[in-house]
Amino acid sequence: MLIASVLEGGQFEGTLRHAPVKRQVQERNIGPQKTHAVQHIAELERAEQALRLIVEGTSAKIGEEFFRSAVKHLAEALGVQFAFITRLADAQRKRLRLVACWMGAEHGPLFEYDIAGTPCEGVISGKLSFYPDRVQQRFPDDEWAAQNGIVSYLAIPLFDSVGAVSGHMGVAHTAPMSEDLRAESILRVFAARAGGELERQRTEESLRRSHNLLTAVIEGTSNPVFVTDIDGRYVLVNSKAAKIMGRPVEAIIGKHDADLFPPELARTIVEEDRNIIASGESGSFLREGIVVSGERRSYLVTKSLYYDHDGQPLGIVGIAHDITARKGAEDKLRQREAQLAHLSRLTTVGEMTAGLAHEINQPLAAIVNYAGGCIENIDAHSEESKALLDVLHKISTQAERASEIIRRLRMLVRKHPSTRLEIDLNTVIRETIDLIGFEIRSRQILVQLQLDESLPVIVADDIQIQQVLLNLIQNALEAMDETAKRRARLIVRTAMLDGGFVEVQVCDTGTTLSDEARERLFDPFFTTKPTGIGLGLPISRTLIEAHGGRLSAAPSPGGGTTFRFTLPVD
Repeated sequence: MLIASVLEGGQFEGTLRHAPVKRQVQERNIGPQKTHAVQHIAELERAEQALRLIVEGTSAKIGEEFFRSAVKHLAEALGVQFAFITRLADAQRKRLRLVACWMGAEHGPLFEYDIAGTPCEGVISGKLSFYPDRVQQRFPDDEWAAQNGIVSYLAIPLFDSVGAVSGHMGVAHTAPMSEDLRAESILRVFAARAGGELERQRTEESLRRSHNLLTAVIEGTSNPVFVTDIDGRYVLVNSKAAKIMGRPVEAIIGKHDADLFPPELARTIVEEDRNIIASGESGSFLREGIVVSGERRSYLVTKSLYYDHDGQPLGIVGIAHDITARKGAEDKLRQREAQLAHLSRLTTVGEMTAGLAHEINQPLAAIVNYAGGCIENIDAHSEESKALLDVLHKISTQAERASEIIRRLRMLVRKHPSTRLEIDLNTVIRETIDLIGFEIRSRQILVQLQLDESLPVIVADDIQIQQVLLNLIQNALEAMDETAKRRARLIVRTAMLDGGFVEVQVCDTGTTLSDEARERLFDPFFTTKPTGIGLGLPISRTLIEAHGGRLSAAPSPGGGTTFRFTLPVD
């Protein structure tokens, strides 16, 4: 049959024209063959009508409009009262949902129903089902068939892209149906289109669910998140990102950086994105001075590519991390470093002042003594002697005044009993590492803390101990300036010693000190550094000894120097 040939893969172009055929029969006047010709013409007319209904029923419609058109035209093409399309309603494949139903003159209601006990049961197993008559007797529990007087039934399964049954499409009638290959072929054409549309809807729903899930996830994160396509257009942003951009979400989607940011910043962002696309590697970029709700904030923006299933880049995903608090903490740490450095300078000045005062007081005392001796040996009765005595008295008075000034200065800078409290030595070490962390990172030095967590608390002045640690760590960092970065390592250890002492070791992998340098290491003003003044280690030793401990230095086994100091537990 022509329609079967067309529907099952044959080619058909143009419109069937039966009138010329009829005239040709009449003109030939072939007598007894006239009836056969008329029947052939009628068959061609039915084929043309079926093809027209197929085209109309499966034209470029989608969604509900397609399903409603398909069932109506299918019923008309096969001359039946009912046509329907369903989809599986549950993962257990026990229920179906009507997506369209034609009931002779109008579209019927859509509902879910159990598959068991209906003619649909065989179809959902993946086979064509045809019941030419006695449907109600075969399926007495099918209420819909009984209510609508269904006598015959023809349906085939609908398949998804992986060959799994996704629903079914069929027709039903209130009179018996005869087996007709043409009807089956027409049904298969409609079903192929209906299955494809169900698959398209499922894909669309899946994409919508994925998009909604992605939107919910990025909206739920505390970080600003944005996505751009390969051409730099924003395709997705969350409300946090929109807030720092200063625009509503809908005003950002589809826009480029040049539409949203000042020219200089836009050029910077575009250049960053080009580098990421060219290298295929993620990157992090600092944004400072971003005004959000009237406050200036700093963000670290991390960007990376996202790809299609073929591994081709589709665009860039970016996440902004608010580092305002972290930068504030770093600023405070730097301030604390400056304060401790200032304390170090004050301590150094104190040590120097005390030494200088002692040295200056010696000649001042000699001046006073010499002046006194002169006064005693000069005859005070002559006028010349009186003038000389007056000068000597003034010399002695001024020398004593200078000595008093020096004495007061010594009182100002001399050691006073420090405030000592119970401290956790490991905590002091960690805080000290944090304080000098910026310099450690800038020098790219690896830090290893090997701390004995079972150490008892000790009684000490934590500021003074921290000052000692800063001096030792600073010396270690500077000693590794010439060390290869891969070898540069700072190790800080703590341990409990016998006899009621705790020990701290500060080890570097820098240049090993010579024997001469090691012997003079704690001498005031001795230094191995071009810019050093040689007072840090003497001050550190003084502070440790004031706590009842000892400070020493020795070569490290693998190169470098290890400083050790002990402190009593009690």
